Amino acid sequence: MKNKNIKITSTRRKFLSNITKAAAIGTSINTIPFFKINIANALSLPNFPQNINVYLEKFENWSGELKAKALWTCAPKNSDEIITIINWAKKNNFKVRPKGKQHNWSPLTLANNSDLTSNIILVDTKLYLNNVTIDKFHYPFHVTAQTGITMEALATQLEEYDLGFSCLPAPGELTLGGVLAINGHGSAVSLVDEDSHSSHHNYGSLSNQIDSLTAIVWDAASDQYILKKFLRSHPQCQAFLVHLGRAFITEVTLRVEKNQRIRCQSIIGIPAAEIFGDPLTSKFNFSHFINKSGRAEIIWYPFTDKPWLKVWSITNEKKPEYSREVNNPYNYPFSDNISENMSKMIQSIVAGHTGITPQFGKLMYYVTAAGLEYSNSFDLWGWSKNLLLYIRPSTMKVTANGYVVITKRENIQKVLNDLYKQYNYLIDKYRAQSKYPINGPLEIRVTGLDNARNLTDTSPILSSIHKVDSHPDWNVGIWINVLTLPGTPFANHFYTELEEWIYTNYCEPYATVRVEWSKGWAYNQSSAWVNKNMIRNIISTSFKNKDDDNSDWDRAASILNENDPHRVFSSPLIDSLNI
Repeated sequence: MKNKNIKITSTRRKFLSNITKAAAIGTSINTIPFFKINIANALSLPNFPQNINVYLEKFENWSGELKAKALWTCAPKNSDEIITIINWAKKNNFKVRPKGKQHNWSPLTLANNSDLTSNIILVDTKLYLNNVTIDKFHYPFHVTAQTGITMEALATQLEEYDLGFSCLPAPGELTLGGVLAINGHGSAVSLVDEDSHSSHHNYGSLSNQIDSLTAIVWDAASDQYILKKFLRSHPQCQAFLVHLGRAFITEVTLRVEKNQRIRCQSIIGIPAAEIFGDPLTSKFNFSHFINKSGRAEIIWYPFTDKPWLKVWSITNEKKPEYSREVNNPYNYPFSDNISENMSKMIQSIVAGHTGITPQFGKLMYYVTAAGLEYSNSFDLWGWSKNLLLYIRPSTMKVTANGYVVITKRENIQKVLNDLYKQYNYLIDKYRAQSKYPINGPLEIRVTGLDNARNLTDTSPILSSIHKVDSHPDWNVGIWINVLTLPGTPFANHFYTELEEWIYTNYCEPYATVRVEWSKGWAYNQSSAWVNKNMIRNIISTSFKNKDDDNSDWDRAASILNENDPHRVFSSPLIDSLNI
């Protein structure tokens, strides 16, 4: 349907009276997967800027668990238009929520089943807010990018200048703004004998590579929202580096590195008992590979005995003899395309026939093994983005919990061995009751922490891998994700038990735990993000240093509230977190 500019003629009274019409419209178009629809004859927004096109659009996150039938949406062409929208929203009691690729699981953007009565306007950043400027003539190298650009597009442009990133989140479709909001990360730590500060490589989240950013903030003197640039050294910048959607960032300048040739080897023959094994007795455990290359991840399908282990290593310009050179990302097509047999099994599991889950896990392993062989992908080599980006949107849609255990590097294997025992215990416990709540893989990644890079830098204080001041020897974050199909019976029961164990087991003086913002957490037996004690107390406490009454959490909340006192940039979950 052709999209036209809306004529704004409604009064506020007429707008409110039209809400019932809006609900009817939302219901009638709920089955349309993507739409922009002219509704000027049905309802309109009070005094909305006439030069900015506004339309109704469905919102649905990648896993299909977070949906809104129809919300006001616009695609501003520049920062001035964004400012205009935000100042309109403040005057009319609306929330403004950035809209990227909707790949987040947690409802930080908006609540499930939001509708027009929620007074939300989505700002689609992808269409126009994607400009990039690259500075290769001053060291360290920098890229200035608007936040609507995707990570694949950004990495591609950097590659043309022989620049890149040390590590990246695997899905290339994510927007830069979305990644930075929740401290998106890859999997990398420094080598054992490497000084990560002198090497200029980033082993934390992408947010730690920010040198400056431009945010939209409230200016009391002019009684409006304005653009304001923050250098990394500015005391308030620390709250914007990772903001969870409690701010609106339009542009960032990131520190980037000379592009690297990377080799990725897939190993599928080492037993899980060895990879997750006791740190003193397992020869080929996960720590062995981390210490050797600094970059590895585990993907372990349920009811199989050998995980898919990926190991990345930095190489010189010469291709290793047995590697296959790749010139594009997404080199595991078997994981991006669901076979007919797998599709039928997924439908059966979602329908409640979960007893086939062990066979489904084995099928996923065999598809992986055969796919690696068929596509000659056991040993790949190429420029960084072509090895670091490997997940397409078409991959199997799953839900996931998410936590990061912060501890000393020498504890990595102990963390995994503890998890291995508890995970198997829970899987066996539910299986004995003929329950199969987990049908996706257990995934493990390891990163460094987000520290201030020099004496003048501020640190991203809401980052899940923000350093723990009382434990300067804790230097790694171990990311834990357990995946399953949305709606699988008893999944939330499993997640609740595992979450309780994680927080009980990984505690002082051995480690601490924080949530992975983009994933599932705060479980009860019905849902994620509903455990009030987790949301109101445990999460904020995980950001508190024992010797500091003014915690990082409180400091971040104060800064964000000062810059958005009207809470234009917020959502029900953010409100519950008291940020």
